[in-house]
Amino acid sequence: MAITLISTREVQDGAKVRMRFSITGAHKQSLATEALHGLAQERGLRVSDGKIYDELVKQLGFSTVEERMASYIALRTGLPEARRQNLAILFNPEPVKPTMPDALKKTDDTFEVDVFVNPCFELSSYEPVYLHEPPAQVTEEAVNAQIMREMNRFATYEVSDGPVTEGDCVQVNMSTLANGVPEMSLSGDGLAIVLSRELMPEGFVAAVEGMNVGDHKEFQFTNKESNQNLVHYSVAIDVLDKRRRVVPELTDKFVAARLSQEDKTVEQFRNRVRAYLQGRISEGDSARREELADAELGRRLRGAIPDALIERTAADMLESIRANSAAQGLTLSQFIEMQGINEKQFQMTVMMQARESLRQGLALDALFEHLDMQLDEADFDRALTELAPGAEDEARKNFQANDAWFIVRNMAVRLKAHDWLMRTAVFA
Repeated sequence: MAITLISTREVQDGAKVRMRFSITGAHKQSLATEALHGLAQERGLRVSDGKIYDELVKQLGFSTVEERMASYIALRTGLPEARRQNLAILFNPEPVKPTMPDALKKTDDTFEVDVFVNPCFELSSYEPVYLHEPPAQVTEEAVNAQIMREMNRFATYEVSDGPVTEGDCVQVNMSTLANGVPEMSLSGDGLAIVLSRELMPEGFVAAVEGMNVGDHKEFQFTNKESNQNLVHYSVAIDVLDKRRRVVPELTDKFVAARLSQEDKTVEQFRNRVRAYLQGRISEGDSARREELADAELGRRLRGAIPDALIERTAADMLESIRANSAAQGLTLSQFIEMQGINEKQFQMTVMMQARESLRQGLALDALFEHLDMQLDEADFDRALTELAPGAEDEARKNFQANDAWFIVRNMAVRLKAHDWLMRTAVFA
């Protein structure tokens, strides 16, 4: 056989299934060549087959071309195997090693691919969500809350004295055992952690609060996981750095410089926010209702999301931002600068957005499973419209031909669960 599965094993707390394959030299060369042709087509490159590799390396660099070939081979082997094993997956498979030496040579080889498995979670409640509907008239509290959301976009993490408190971002060296086994997702040097009870276990936050930069501490705590099992953690931690979240002061100068091109004073900006909120209320603001309902359901998710999934989601978000910036003629650095934050703050923001996006999506998955929902062809048609509006037929063929139908199914599952959520939501 051209490709043979040698072994599979779970890694990173079951977030991934690592598959080891053997591949014949001829098939490896064929897949690598397909990858080069695809990349050349994207670049609008028209040269003879024998010159494609050299020309792409000249334009994109050696690493980019080699990584593209390895990623393509991982995709074309991991997806069919995941389908054969009936694995529910979240993302396209990726190679364990970023490059595959001698990918273009006709030599037999072995390689490993990571497949990201869609984890199963439970919710604390499956009852309809109950939400407060915005008042008919905009209150000052609503204006203040909206302004605070705007100001939070410009929050920075600044070096601060004193002990660590909840909400701080700490840089640590940390090693953790879970039931006596090394817990890699909570171990490492130079880890950046936001000390929040929404992101970290209660026992961890309570133990780290009060530490100072330079302190070393060893402690234990017990946490109930999503499967209701108790896990006993042993942690050794050194605090290297501590930064406190600081929201800038709202002043006339800040309004004119960072918040609005039209407004020059705080009062003018408040009036604009008030008019904006009133307009949203007048329109019914169904989109806002949906956001509130998804967020409320996400808060019911029980258990910790594996770090590997958060990191992969953040990487996808970052790549999307990079592509959108390039379409506007901006580099990623220029885009970050326009947000008024530094690169570290931007990365932290993306990570937190990735965590929340996953939380809401996985909560919808859990709701779908609990209600024993079933998908039909109409659900898949709707998902295709969401993914590729106006090009559904072509998208269907591409997803099926490339063993990527899981993307359509995941979208269909979440759309159907979201529909139930909105039909049953109580707004008062």
